Amino acid sequence: MEWSIIALIVVSAVLVIVVLSWLISAIVRRRKKDGEVVSGVYVRNDARYTKKDEVTDKAGNVLVSLREGDILLDRNQTYLVSKDSLLMPGKYTVLVANENVPEVKIRLSGIVRTYAHNSDIVLTEGEKICAVSGTVILR
Repeated sequence: MEWSIIALIVVSAVLVIVVLSWLISAIVRRRKKDGEVVSGVYVRNDARYTKKDEVTDKAGNVLVSLREGDILLDRNQTYLVSKDSLLMPGKYTVLVANENVPEVKIRLSGIVRTYAHNSDIVLTEGEKICAVSGTVILR
């Protein structure tokens, strides 16, 4: 074989290896960005998705404790929903931190509403949220 054919084969093999490594690294980066952030919480296209977690036991007793990925809203503290912050757009479950209180008042974009324990809330980009009557856990 001539040296030019051998050089062409070597260059082609190196080019194939470079392209494959680039594709694999792009797939890994995409999975890290769009994949599972914490247990049961997924981020896709800058929005947060979660599977339904049980917040009561079989007897109906409330099981409220902070888990990884939960967000604690302090009373009278305003938070901005943003894809770059801890509070991302998406669907959350409202948990009242005080187990003796069945519901809590939350100000969402200037409107105060009452949310029962274990109710769902959908937050969109740019909204402001504030726990008015007590501390709230968003799961």
